[in-house]
Amino acid sequence: MKNSWKMKLLPSALALSVISSSISPGLTSALGEFDLTSEIVQTPINEYRADLAPGVKEKHYSFEGKEGKKIESFVVDVDVHNPNVSIEAGAPNDEDGFGLQPVRAQANAADAESHKVVAAVNADFYNMATGEPHGIVYKVGRIIKDYNNRTWNFFGIKNMRQKMNNLR
Repeated sequence: MKNSWKMKLLPSALALSVISSSISPGLTSALGEFDLTSEIVQTPINEYRADLAPGVKEKHYSFEGKEGKKIESFVVDVDVHNPNVSIEAGAPNDEDGFGLQPVRAQANAADAESHKVVAAVNADFYNMATGEPHGIVYKVGRIIKDYNNRTWNFFGIKNMRQKMNNLR
């Protein structure tokens, strides 16, 4: 009977903690090391890390931005020196073209027993009606789109040891 008040208080305290962190991220503090440095990060809240495969890590950051709003950021950290890991361009149905298809479906189409996809990200801007990328896209050395009719710079990977870009 002595501990009954503690048993009643604990769920309330936990609920209050969860609610306060979602309403005001400034009331929470970082839960461990926070290795994201950016001018938009005002107050670190949390960093979650997971090993997806040897040489591939997922990082999930929660922080309060300068405007006081909670921001989530997801990062895939790739060891480019690991010979078993590669960064590749995806496309709908794993074909040599562009169009509209969710990233998860593109990853599933490219996944095979001898070619495992462990992470996929949307890394280009594109026409929302046609799926045409605004940037230049090569997939395993094949041209998907080789022109950029905007003034944007680009970055690419010819292979895991040689980058290409037009950064000025």
